[in-house]
Amino acid sequence: MQQPRAAQPRLLTALVPLVATTITVLLAVAALPSLVQQAKLRLHPEPAVGGGDVLVVARAASGRWILNGAPQAEEGLLRQLQARPSAVVAVRFQPSAGLASAEVAASLDWLQRPLAQGVISLHLAADGGLRLWNQPIAAAELRRLLAAPALRSRANRLRIVPDPDTPWGDVHRLLSQLDSLPLHLEIQLPAPTPKAG
Repeated sequence: MQQPRAAQPRLLTALVPLVATTITVLLAVAALPSLVQQAKLRLHPEPAVGGGDVLVVARAASGRWILNGAPQAEEGLLRQLQARPSAVVAVRFQPSAGLASAEVAASLDWLQRPLAQGVISLHLAADGGLRLWNQPIAAAELRRLLAAPALRSRANRLRIVPDPDTPWGDVHRLLSQLDSLPLHLEIQLPAPTPKAG
């Protein structure tokens, strides 16, 4: 039994948009891999943090390193991170969403090695106590140790890491005491805690 002629145009009217949509979606999905492979990672300039420059290091899903939008060989990136100018106050890592968590963790570990070379971290507790290499140390002993030539040959920066509850006056006092040392001083401030309310 044949359908009446009036039903056929309605069926075609409903079927044409469905077929067109299906073809469009299939073409878009088929073109996606070539678009992703050709896409260049564009990084927008980062705003300065605390009056200094920011280096943006990205890791593409292919494993390629990118520094401030320019592809880098691993050795070249390592050299640039080790010789970064004093105006650089932060290095921001942006891994590709296509990387596995283990790859991101390994990349972070690799990135932090050159950043930590030549840095001595000094922790300042809220009660004023100092810890160097995870050991308590007196202020007088700290100054003598940091002035030693053997230590200065291995380190060129002193990073002060205050606890979140440390009064700023204590941080300022410590900076004043250590200012005459032949080390670059930097502060790693704790992240602000969100206010309740």
